[in-house]
Amino acid sequence: MLVGGVILQKLGPRWTTLTGGWVMSLGVLLSYFTIKVSFWLFIVTYGFIFGVGVGIAYIGPLTAVMRWMPKWKGVANGVVVAGFGLSALIFNLVQTIYVNPHNIDPVINPNGEKYFVDSDLLQRVPKLFLILGGVFASMQLVGSLLLVYPPDRHTNSDQSYVSTKNKEENDNSIASSSKGTNCSGTDKFSEQRISDQLISQGITFRTSISETGGRR
Repeated sequence: MLVGGVILQKLGPRWTTLTGGWVMSLGVLLSYFTIKVSFWLFIVTYGFIFGVGVGIAYIGPLTAVMRWMPKWKGVANGVVVAGFGLSALIFNLVQTIYVNPHNIDPVINPNGEKYFVDSDLLQRVPKLFLILGGVFASMQLVGSLLLVYPPDRHTNSDQSYVSTKNKEENDNSIASSSKGTNCSGTDKFSEQRISDQLISQGITFRTSISETGGRR
């Protein structure tokens, strides 16, 4: 994804996604040849090259969808990632229907390992990579053409919304502070008034005692 981020800054989400997708499809197509030669070469094409392509393409849709839905980034990313996982479920079924349409069971050897020995089934495995590579590349082309950032007015309106929201929060904060200050001033005024009343009552009480003493 680090390489994808660099490409994204220079070329944008469309070319980043298309580049990564076609690198991934190239790994699938090359697997048609490597699976006939060596298991380790097959790991390089279907494991390493495939994974590098996914890593490059992965960041493009996520970045674009977050710009389209800045208030719902988590939901938007969740839908994209869910679609990524759902595609694996769908293509697993498609692969099984093509390679093993009659649901032939594998043969178990004395060590308990399972292998397919049906010749027709085994011949369909390399061709599967050619079909998948072509399907993947076609879908990636269509998807990349539809992948764009939102227009500036969309971004500006979102920024205006954020600015307005921040302004309202600041106004509420100032209003709360002013209210607290007014309440504090009122409390002090009330305390001063009570103190003045107590002092006046004390003076009146002392005066009454003095007058009573003088009358005696």
